[in-house]
Amino acid sequence: MVYPSKINNYHSVILFSLLLLFVSCNGTTSSNDNSEGEDPPVDEAKSVNISLPEAIFSDVSDIKEKRRSSVIANKIKDLIGAAPKESSVYISIYNFYDDKADILNSLRKAASRGVKVHIAIDSRDKNKDTISKLKGIKDIEVISVNNELGPNHNKFVLYTDILTSNGKQKNITLISSENWNASNQKYFNNAVVLKNKNLFEAYLDYWEEIKLHADRNVKNYEYKVFNNKKDGIRANFYPMRRDGNVVGPDPIVEILDGITNASSTTIKIAQSIWRPDRIEILNKLKALQNLGAKVQIIVPDNIVAKMKYELKDFSKRNGVYVKMFHRRGEDKIGMHSKITIIEGEWNGEKSTVLITGSSNYSENSIANAFDNSIIFNSQNFKYSKIFESYKDNFAVMKELRDSWSSD
Repeated sequence: MVYPSKINNYHSVILFSLLLLFVSCNGTTSSNDNSEGEDPPVDEAKSVNISLPEAIFSDVSDIKEKRRSSVIANKIKDLIGAAPKESSVYISIYNFYDDKADILNSLRKAASRGVKVHIAIDSRDKNKDTISKLKGIKDIEVISVNNELGPNHNKFVLYTDILTSNGKQKNITLISSENWNASNQKYFNNAVVLKNKNLFEAYLDYWEEIKLHADRNVKNYEYKVFNNKKDGIRANFYPMRRDGNVVGPDPIVEILDGITNASSTTIKIAQSIWRPDRIEILNKLKALQNLGAKVQIIVPDNIVAKMKYELKDFSKRNGVYVKMFHRRGEDKIGMHSKITIIEGEWNGEKSTVLITGSSNYSENSIANAFDNSIIFNSQNFKYSKIFESYKDNFAVMKELRDSWSSD
């Protein structure tokens, strides 16, 4: 006969043996286990292959097929990924939502490896979820820009240091027309990446000004212009206000005024927004055309009706070409570019002048919004590949199907 006490002892032995087996199996470690309790491995900076300066454009095949072009977003992410520990990244951005490019995750990884990330983002409702997520990430400074007169319309990124295939590079500035949302990445956009210490410091000063005025009345902002004649680079940091008042002249007209021989000059404009409150630009183009200048303009067909009429009327003149992309329908072509090119005699010398950035041809863009334009002239900016790349991009857009053109 088996007594109950013996049965209980037998069960106890079995249970104890099973417990030992469980503990020994659970205690077995692999090379990936965090047996010492330290933090998990931190993402390391990865070097990027880049030839500075560099121009970047949306992929034409993607835009034609109404797909999201990842070219510019990927460059931004690659440069964030190349930022080493203890470096800093400063961002000023308008739209940052529907983040199919996963830029937010790149920022999270950068912060986790010790990169100091600072982002000034417009406070518009569409960005609120992103702002909340950013504020939830340790070591990211988030400035929600609440400008009562106009948005934070900038799209630039500053990198104090990046790792490249040619070693560490410092003072990198990326200036783009592209917002960080999926729908805008289906439009033509453009960007330029530069290594220039003075320019970098000017944009960093501007970023700090945006931070300072993020929740203040922008009327108190003082318009600043960076002008490095030696390097052939100028940057306008909007809004154009001094002592609470809007100041002039119109920055595009000011550059066009530098044309000293209109008959030998061609002006090319690809602009996604052109409002009647900047009609002064068109009036200047008409005056230059009267003197023999050739003018080529590309805009979307959903611009304000008055400008649409004015541009179609202007296209009837000799030497003027106007193209308008469909923004809806089967043959839609999305265009969000900010490009003005002057080829001819400028300030008394044969030159190419390029104006880009994120600023629209609208009063709001220069008088009320935080926004920027960057201007290069070939008299001193010797990187001809930048001018050629932008001219090629304009030619690509000009060759595509359209809703209406003056051809």
